[in-house]
Parts: sequence; C-alpha cells; structure tokens
Amino acid sequence: MVDTANMTRVMTLKDEIAKGGFGPVPNDTIPGYEIKSLVPMGLACHRINVASLGVGFHHYPHAHVDAQSIIVFFEGQGEFLLGDDKSVPVKPGDVAVSVAEQLHGVKNTGDIPMRYFTVEGPIPRDGSRQGRVPAEQALPAEISGVVRVQSLQALIDDWHTGLISGEGIAGYGFKRVAPAKHFKHRINIVSVEPNSGKFTHAHEDADTIFVVLEGEGEYLPDNEHSIPMRPGDVAIAIAGQLHGSRNTGPGPLRYLCIEGPLTEAEMRFSVEREESAAS
Repeated sequence: MVDTANMTRVMTLKDEIAKGGFGPVPNDTIPGYEIKSLVPMGLACHRINVASLGVGFHHYPHAHVDAQSIIVFFEGQGEFLLGDDKSVPVKPGDVAVSVAEQLHGVKNTGDIPMRYFTVEGPIPRDGSRQGRVPAEQALPAEISGVVRVQSLQALIDDWHTGLISGEGIAGYGFKRVAPAKHFKHRINIVSVEPNSGKFTHAHEDADTIFVVLEGEGEYLPDNEHSIPMRPGDVAIAIAGQLHGSRNTGPGPLRYLCIEGPLTEAEMRFSVEREESAAS
C-alpha cells in the first residue's frame, strides 16, 4: 500500500524547474538529458516528470512496449524526432504524442535548455520499464496517420471544430488531442465556463493529470478543499483519488487533461463519443 497523504496535488512547472532536483534517468545514460519526478515512484500508473535537455543534445528515438508517451513543451526550441531521419519542429505550447512501440525523441536546436512535461505509461507500480523496441514496428495506417505534434493554442483558437459536449454538465466541454482508440487514454483539452465546474470524482484504475493552459480556477482534491490553479500549473490525481475543477475567473478555464489507462468499456465509450462528434 503506497502512502499518498503527503503527495503534492498541484504544482507550478516553472517553480519546479527553479527548485532544481534534476538527475539522470535511472539505469540509462543520455548525455545532456535529466528528469525530475513530480510523483514518487510507486504511486502512479505513469511516470510523470519534468525533463531538461541541454543545448546541442538530443534524446535518441526510442519506443516503449505497451506504454504511451505525451509531451508538453514549455521552454526552448527543438525538434520532435519521429525516427532516425524524420522530425517535426516544436516550440513552447506544443504537445507531442506517441502510442506504444512508436518511435519518439527530442532534439534541442535552440540556444537555451529545452524543458518539457512528460507523461509515460501505464507502467508497473515498481516503476520498471516493460522494455524498449529497437525499431518501430509496422503500425496500422490509421495509427501512422495520427497527427503526432499539435499546437495547443491552435486547437483552442479553432475551439468549435470537434467540440464534444461535457457529459451533461452545464458549461463543460472538451475536444480531443489524440484518439482514445489508439492511445488507450483520454487526451483532451477541457473548457470550463465561468461559474461552472466538474464535480469531484475518482477513477479506480486511472491517473488523471491536468496541465492548465488559460484562465483561473480551483482544483478540487476532495469534497471540502480547493487549490488555486493558473496557467503553467499541473494538477495530479493518481488512481482512486478524488479530483474536480471549478472556474473562478471571468473567462473560460482550459486545461489539457490526460486520463488513463482506460478500460475496454471506457475506451469504447470514448470512441463512440469521438465518432459521434466527428459525424
């Protein structure tokens, strides 16, 4: 049984970077690359880290067996590596996604360190990796055709395209960033209108991570307390923990929401909603 009593639920990424505490990846040597874990090993179904990549360095293309990867870039300029000879430019505010066994890496092409938030999983509770595949396997065309890198701001600016109503909750809606069918996670941008919110709830076997993009609000870690959250904050609920959100500002509260791993039933439900919104 892991102890969650002292777990920090809401963090400001810039503050976490300023505090330091970065170190090499356990059991691996990647020059110029360091990470800082935001959740202690054994608590979550995912590795939830801030990564730092030095000027002129790269994190080589690699893939994980049965683990998805979501990266949100916050500082610096670089390239998201799709393989040994393919890449896409990335900048602060971009999100990059990879399914299991899909090659991914990062290269710093700028003049300052790159800093980015990473979620990788699901993983065993002991934190061990399920292994890495040496080269990308032949993935189905519908997976290969998924857009790997997107601007979060561009998705917000084109908000009504692909918008899904929010489960009967007034003032709550979302649009997908990546299809649940392939990623076994819900990866959405959520929008909460002023004076609205999402009630506290929990997922028995899924972690839920918010990355706040715009607006002002409160994170609800239980039914009695609230924590202010602003753009640049990350809020984390591991499997079984209550979580919710409330908009306390004059405009929409928007955040990237990563939730998973999904059960087969949850995945079918999400796929049906996504297909309905697209029709």
